[in-house]
Amino acid sequence: MFTKKRIIVIATFFLIILPVVILSLSFTYHYTSFKDGRNLFVFVAAPFQKAVVTTTKFGRDIWSDYFALLSVAQENKEIKRKLNELASLNNRFYELKTSYARLVKLLNFKKETPYKKLIASRVIGKDSSQWFKTVLIDKGKKDGVKRGMPVIAPEGAVGQITDIFTHNSRVLLITGQNSAVDAIIQRTRARGILKGKGFDEECALEYVLRKNDVRIKDVVISSGMDGIFPKGLMIGIVSDVTKNHSEVFQQVSVSCYVDFEKLEEVLIIDTSVVDIRNFQNYAGERSRFSR
Repeated sequence: MFTKKRIIVIATFFLIILPVVILSLSFTYHYTSFKDGRNLFVFVAAPFQKAVVTTTKFGRDIWSDYFALLSVAQENKEIKRKLNELASLNNRFYELKTSYARLVKLLNFKKETPYKKLIASRVIGKDSSQWFKTVLIDKGKKDGVKRGMPVIAPEGAVGQITDIFTHNSRVLLITGQNSAVDAIIQRTRARGILKGKGFDEECALEYVLRKNDVRIKDVVISSGMDGIFPKGLMIGIVSDVTKNHSEVFQQVSVSCYVDFEKLEEVLIIDTSVVDIRNFQNYAGERSRFSR
């Protein structure tokens, strides 16, 4: 049997060595018989030589295409990396832009308020359970935060501080069922207690006497009678009113101005420091803005 080594030797002989020997002899002797033999050999060996040339060219082309594909793949990889970097930079730019817009709004609001001491804070956590709708903020005892301080946003009332830690505090939102804010209808001064419904972002203004005039789109503000929220804080607008003649109180639903799902920054009010001279102007301006 022929081994692999023998096959290689025989193929080399027929395809390379033998043609060279014949061509060498053809230049030395010019006999017709020899020429016929040479022609016969060329006739026999030519297909093999053509196969070798074709195979070699095919292999060379494949090798060249392989390196070309490697180069293209490397370029695609680099392009993808740069696109990812640009996408990341664009995302960071967008976040910085929106954050800047929110902070500018917060600072402008801070200048307008009658409260001289406001502590700016970021929302860093949320608990949206039905009974305890709270958020965690990044200011605490070290920043002068105290239990019971009201928390607001440029749009209106947010909640109050219930728990204090060294660097953080927990805020009970006005939409929580454990929350209660003494509030009034700005137009008619009808009074009630604002409580969160828990299951959505609306509140109920309870204990509003049926005889009082309350209409949809009436503005609801804090009355200041609960000793927690200062008078005149914007809360929301009346979204629904139901009067049952067999009941003493009417049912009033209130849509809050603050979008609690998108809440990211808040202001904590130190109610012990208030500029009384600016308070009436502040309340009037916020009322017109809300309408």
